[in-house]
Amino acid sequence: MQPDVLLTPATYNEMLAAVREIVGAKGEITAAELRDRFNTTRKYAIGLLEHLDAIGVTRRVGDARVLVREP
Repeated sequence: MQPDVLLTPATYNEMLAAVREIVGAKGEITAAELRDRFNTTRKYAIGLLEHLDAIGVTRRVGDARVLVREP
């Protein structure tokens, strides 16, 4: 995650569950969808998605993310 983006463990887990839920329903998730789901800013949505990409949970495909594996 970006060094200037901090999430509590509860918020991180909630957002991770939302990513899995949305990808499970649609096959992918965008930063805008995550941002809207949590009524947050793009900075936090992108920060989480980039982190999930870096640890191998998601993979970026165009403007969206798809699941690579379960965390």
